[in-house]
Amino acid sequence: MCAADKKAFSSFADAQVSITNQVYEHLRSPETFLFCPTDYCAAFCTPTVSQSSYLQTVGEKLLPGIDILWTGPKVVSHKISVESIAEVTSVLKRPPVIWDNIHANDYDPQRLFLGPYKDRPTELISKLRGVLTNPNCEFYPNFVAIHTLATWCRSADGGAPDVEMGEDGQDCGYSPTKALNLALSDWLLELMSADGAAGQLKKDSSKEEWMQTDSGESPYVPGPEENPLYTAEPLTLDDLKLLSDLFYLPYEHGPTARSMLQELDWLKTHSQTEQTEEWRGRAQHFDQMCKAVVQMFNRLSNAPNRRILYDLYNYICDIKSGVGLACAHVKALGGQDSPAAQLMTDDPEPWGFRGGALWGVPEDAAGTREQGPVQTPPHDGGLHRPAIQRRGPGEDSHCLPPGFRPDPGSHEDVCHSRPPFKGSS
Repeated sequence: MCAADKKAFSSFADAQVSITNQVYEHLRSPETFLFCPTDYCAAFCTPTVSQSSYLQTVGEKLLPGIDILWTGPKVVSHKISVESIAEVTSVLKRPPVIWDNIHANDYDPQRLFLGPYKDRPTELISKLRGVLTNPNCEFYPNFVAIHTLATWCRSADGGAPDVEMGEDGQDCGYSPTKALNLALSDWLLELMSADGAAGQLKKDSSKEEWMQTDSGESPYVPGPEENPLYTAEPLTLDDLKLLSDLFYLPYEHGPTARSMLQELDWLKTHSQTEQTEEWRGRAQHFDQMCKAVVQMFNRLSNAPNRRILYDLYNYICDIKSGVGLACAHVKALGGQDSPAAQLMTDDPEPWGFRGGALWGVPEDAAGTREQGPVQTPPHDGGLHRPAIQRRGPGEDSHCLPPGFRPDPGSHEDVCHSRPPFKGSS
C-alpha cells in the first residue's frame, strides 16, 4: 500500500473490506452482492485457512449481507469436502459461495472438459450460500457442465424425478455417471437439431440441406468406396459418451480413455517379446477403439447444429490426429506397417509441425509437460512436432525448423521420420 493508504488502513484486508462495505451500502444493500477475496482458496491462505489473518479480518469486518466466493482447497479443486467448508465457514462467519472451476479451461486453451459435476457431496448444498460454475471458455460445450450441476442441485430435494441416482458409490443422492448420461441424452437432441435452442441457425438450402434427411426417407448407407466423412450417418449417444470420456475432467480421464491408455501401455511394454495371440488380440481391440474415435469424429462433423460443432471442432481434430498416430504406432509394433517417413524439403507442407513457436522447444524440455490427460494439452508427447531431429554425441534431442541444414560431417545424425512415439499424450 502507498503511504496514504497505510495511514488509513491497517492492512490490505482492512482496505478491501472498508471499500466493499461502502459500495454495498451505497447500493442500498442489494440482496445479492459477491466479494471475491484475495485468498479465495485454501492453497492461498497463510499459514492455514483457520489461521489466516487475512480471512479473519474479512470474516469479522465484512458486512453480513455480503457473500464471499471460495473455490475450495485449490483454484481448480479436485474434491470439496464438508469438513473443508465447515472450516472456512467458521473463519468467514458465514457460509461461502462456491465458485467452482472444475470445468474451467481458461488456463489451457487446448483442453476441454465434458465430464460430469462430481466429487462434491450433496451434503454441501445445505451448508453453502450457493454454487457458481466457471466453465469452459467455449459456450456450447458447457451444456454438460451446467446440466449436471443442475442435477446435482436438484438431488438435494430428493433427487431428480426423471433419473434414478445414488448407485455410483459416491453419493446416496447423486450419481455423476447417471447425471452425465442424462445430460448427454439431452445434448444429443440439441446437436441433431439445426433450429434447436442451442443452435438458432438459419437454414441455407444451398449449403446445408444436403445434410438433412426427409422424415419419409430411409437413412443413407454409404458404399464401400465412399468417404464416410461426407455421409449423413447420424450421431449417437455412444458417440457423445466417447467424446466425454476423451475430454473428461482436469484430474481424470473417462472410462474409455483410461482403457485406451492402459491398452496402449500394455502393447508397448510387451512388444519387445515374441508377440502372442493375446498381444495380437489386444492390438486388434485397440484398433477398434481407435476406429470408434474416427467414427465419432465423422458423425459429429455432420451434426446439423453447426454452432456446437464449431466450438468442438479443433478439439476433436486434435484427438483424432493423436489417436490415429497411436494406432499407426501399434500396427508398426506388430509388423503390419512401417511409419511413413516424412521427407523434409526446403518448402514443406505446414501440417508436418504445429504449435507456433512450440516446435522449437527441445524435446527433453517438452517432456516435463507430459503428465496430463489424453486430450493433448499443450504437451503432445512429440506426436505433432516437426519431422526433423538432431542427435549429436552427448546432446539432447532437439526439434529443428524446416530447411535446417546441419553442420558438415553430421548429416548422418539427421532423422527424416517422426520422433519416437510417446504414450503419455
